[in-house]
Amino acid sequence: MPSRPKRVPDEVAPPSATPPPARPDLTRALSYRVAVLSRHLAREAGRLYLDRIGLTLPQWRVLSTLGLFGESGVSQIADHCAMDRGQTSRTIDTLMQAGLVHLRPDVRDGRVTWCSLSPEGERRYEAGLPIAFQRQERLLQDFTPEERELFSRMLDRMIGRFAGKRP
Repeated sequence: MPSRPKRVPDEVAPPSATPPPARPDLTRALSYRVAVLSRHLAREAGRLYLDRIGLTLPQWRVLSTLGLFGESGVSQIADHCAMDRGQTSRTIDTLMQAGLVHLRPDVRDGRVTWCSLSPEGERRYEAGLPIAFQRQERLLQDFTPEERELFSRMLDRMIGRFAGKRP
């Protein structure tokens, strides 16, 4: 059997004098880091409120919105809580079934439903406030008062960019 000719390897390119550009580390991007922080904060808060006052995080957000602003429409609650209207409506329904909120239709606009805290909802809201303030203090304990103020102002400016826009 005749032997095959030996294959000559293709010419190998010499190593480049400059390394290829590094890929950007998107895990250092602000939006990524805020998303990771948000996930951790929500998970921790969800466990905390459920263990201490028997409420899920969305339920606490709705109750705390009503506790702060008083009677509100579903859309206003959704906007304040940065939740979609469907999730807000389902959360309000659960709170109503638990006797924590009252609902009433708007007499002038049948499309609007007003939501307010029941006496039991008010008690649960009051029980949750110290938990919220203690948690906030614990989250910020490693920062100086000046750093806390700067961080707060920076968050306000960033959130302000999205004012009036739905999440």
